[in-house]
Parts: sequence; C-alpha cells; structure tokens
Amino acid sequence: MGNEPLDLKDEYFKTKTPFVTNLFKNRLKTAIKLASLKDNFDVIDVGCHTGYLLKMIKNYNPKINCYGIDINDGVFTPIVEGCDLRKADVRNMPFNNESFDILFVTDVLEHVEEIETAINEIKRVLKKGGSAILSGPTETWFYRFCRFLWLGKMHYSGHKHTIYDIERIFEKNSFKLILKKSLPCFPLPELFRITKFQKL
Repeated sequence: MGNEPLDLKDEYFKTKTPFVTNLFKNRLKTAIKLASLKDNFDVIDVGCHTGYLLKMIKNYNPKINCYGIDINDGVFTPIVEGCDLRKADVRNMPFNNESFDILFVTDVLEHVEEIETAINEIKRVLKKGGSAILSGPTETWFYRFCRFLWLGKMHYSGHKHTIYDIERIFEKNSFKLILKKSLPCFPLPELFRITKFQKL
C-alpha cells in the first residue's frame, strides 16, 4: 500500500478545488448514513488517516465506541478524543474475532494488492450480522478524465482495483449487498460508489 492513500487524502483537504473537497466530505457523510449507527456500537475506521471520519462519528453520536487503524506513520496527530487509534494493516488487524458492529473502509481497498486477504480479515473482525461500509473509485473514463484535470495524469498506479472489482469479491466472500449510493448524483457520471455489505 505504501504512502499513496495518505498522500491522496492529504490532497483532498489541501486542494483549492471545492468540487473535490465536497466530493470527499460527501463520501464520508454518505458512509455514516448507510451505517445506521446506534448507541454503544463498536466501530472501526480502516485507513483512518487523521481521524476525520471518526470525529464526524463522535459528533453524530458520542456514545459510539470508535477505533481506527492506519498503515502510515504520523497520522494520529491530533489524537481523536475518545478513540483508540493504532498503526496496523488491513491485512493483519490487532483485534479479536467478531470485535466490531460496523467497519468503515473508505478509499483504501483499491490500493491493496492482496485484496482477498484484506476482505477475509475484515470478515474476521466483524460481528455476525455486522456491516462493512466501502467507498472506492470507479476508474471509468469520466473518473480518469477528472483525475487528469485535477492531477494532470490519466492513470494512477496506486489503484489496483475499482469499486466494482471490490464489490464482486465481497459478494464471493460471505457478504450480502444491502445498499449502494453513487457520487456525484445523477445526471453526472459515477465517480465513486459507497456500498454497505452485511456479514452473513
């Protein structure tokens, strides 16, 4: 995975392009809505970076137990109050079996080569009936065109999979598709998709 996910998340916040910043924030807001969070849920953000999503969750409901992991150094500053943050890899998470009600993995899995290993680890740490909330890029012609306008390049070697690939692999690994939402909204072509899967 390297440092690519961290670098791109930094770009989402540093950019002076409102469309990009709003699209990133809307993905997180949509992910929270799809999660149907409840009091005392155990929730983890995989690839939490500086904890932006966890802060949103705590603001939404301070009674939720929040955890976060990220593979990169130096991402846990400032510390997110009331959250357990650790340096760890999605392919080998330092948690017991069936630890979490909800697992968020937004804009992460497209960077992971060993995708089935990551998904099996997600399945291991989720409680039975728990939900995984995904977000990922479509890599369509429109997505690549927008990336060219924003970053000056059509292709990005850090993306190993599209959200469509990731969804298919989840469905093959004992997850049930519950909901999905495209961003931006119609009539613009789909750039990202946020999907809710339930562990069977």
